[in-house]
Parts: sequence; C-alpha cells; structure tokens
Amino acid sequence: MVPYRKSFQEITLRYYIALCLIVTASLLELKAQDVPLFSQKLNNALIYNPSLAGLRGTSILLSHKRGWTSVAGAPVTNYLSFQTALPGQKIGLGVNILIEEVNVFSVACGSAAYAYHLPLSKQSKLSMGLSTEFTSVHLNTSKITAQNLSDPAITNFDNKINTDFSFGANYMTKLLNTGFSINRLKTAVLNKNENKILTPYYTFYTNFKIGMNRDLNLLEPSLVVRKLSTGPVQADLGLFYTHEREIILGLSYRTGNNYAATAGVIVKKKLVIGYSFEVARRKSFIPSHEMALKMSFELFKKNL
Repeated sequence: MVPYRKSFQEITLRYYIALCLIVTASLLELKAQDVPLFSQKLNNALIYNPSLAGLRGTSILLSHKRGWTSVAGAPVTNYLSFQTALPGQKIGLGVNILIEEVNVFSVACGSAAYAYHLPLSKQSKLSMGLSTEFTSVHLNTSKITAQNLSDPAITNFDNKINTDFSFGANYMTKLLNTGFSINRLKTAVLNKNENKILTPYYTFYTNFKIGMNRDLNLLEPSLVVRKLSTGPVQADLGLFYTHEREIILGLSYRTGNNYAATAGVIVKKKLVIGYSFEVARRKSFIPSHEMALKMSFELFKKNL
C-alpha cells in the first residue's frame, strides 16, 4: 500500500501543477498573454517604447496593479521605472523593473533603454531607441500545497530565463505624440520554430492635446494598437481631461470588453498620483485596481 500511496500522491501533485499551468495560461490569455497592460496613462510609455527614455526629462514612476480581484490566482503587478535625459537633451536613458505574481508562478523582468532625440524644429523631435530585456519565470513553491515538495514534479520544473531586445521610434510636437515599437526582436527573428517563453508584439500609438482656457485645461484623446504574434489585434481607446493642471480624469476602453475609469491629482507640477478602476466583462464583471505615483524633477540643467 505504501508504494501505491506514493505513486498516487505523485500523480495528484503532477495533476495539480498541470492544472495550475492551465489556469495560469487562461489568466494570461485574459491579460493579452504576457504583455503587461496598464490603464493609467502614466504607465503607457517607456515599458513599451525605448525611444521615450528621457524625452520629457527625468522622472521616477511607481505602479501597483491588482488584476481581477474576484479571480483566484489573478495577477499582481509591481512596476518601477526611472528615466532621464543627459546634458544636451539629445540622449535619454531608462530602466524598467517589473515583478508579477500569476497563480503559482513569479515573473521578474528588467530592461535598460537608450534613446536618441533629434530636434527637427523648436517644437518637434524625432526619437529612436533600443532596449535590452531580461525575463525570469519560475515556480513559486511557497504557494503550492503538497505533502512532499521534493517531488520531481516540483524539483524538475524548468525555470524559464529569456533575454531579448526591442526597438522604438517616436515623433513629438507641442500638441501631437505618435510612435511605434517592435518588442522582443530576438524571439521574433530567431525563435520562430521553437517553444517561446515570451511572444513578440508590435505597438502603434498616437495621442494629441486640445488646449482650452489658455491651455490650463487639456483634452487628450489617445489610441493604442497592439498586435501579438500569436493573437488578434488589440486596441485601446482613451479620453483624458486635465483641469487647471491639477486634476486628471479619464475613461478608456480596450477591445475584449475592458473598461476603465481614471482619476489623478498633480501636486506642484512635479508629483502625480493616479488611480484606475478597470472592469473586464466576461460572464461576469471582473474588477481590477491600479495605483501610480510619478515624480518629475531636474537631474541635469537644460542648455539655454
């Protein structure tokens, strides 16, 4: 009976891990697979397009998102970014760190970006950028309930490590900002016939500003189109309103029946605090919560 019991436990444990993989895959499918998605307009920038590094000076961004709070094992995402422009404002540097927990799996991602900003006129710039990315995916055994954590089903789990590269370009004027990025170039070019840890994706975005009341109030429509290599085209539509450079309100829609409302405050033109409530409409409404904190400051003085 003992050998039979041990065999039965191993089979049960393997079934449990396989079930976790299936659940995680379903969660990632809801989440546009492995692409981090944010509702805050503060977040829709450097993490996707390296050409934006340092484009608007120096800033630090902290973000926390709890996705689908009504679903067990749903993703919890923490994001930190830093970007700055070097003296002369033509070279920008940026760093991203993203940590995400999805079911019994942990994902850690770090990237470094380099951008070159070419002034075309007093009010327009063309930017191009490259980034390198490191991603690790591993099984979090502390979240597994099992009698024998030394079972081969757990100890032989192959943790995933991936390095990749991304390219982006951006054109900015006083009222318009538009650009595109090609993310995970190495995977797209070299890993066509292999099992991919992460999938490449392509992003196009545009937004423009409509000034009101001597530009104290701004209305900002935005569009983001994202194409996953293994999935359909996805689009985000947003409309954001800034009142007297102090209060931010916004509404957005993502294809697949995802809706979000955003609110934020600007403190002394340097600190922005934002919150978004997102709802994914499936068979029922699945809520998500997102917080963002952005601090802008002057690291290097601009050339006069």
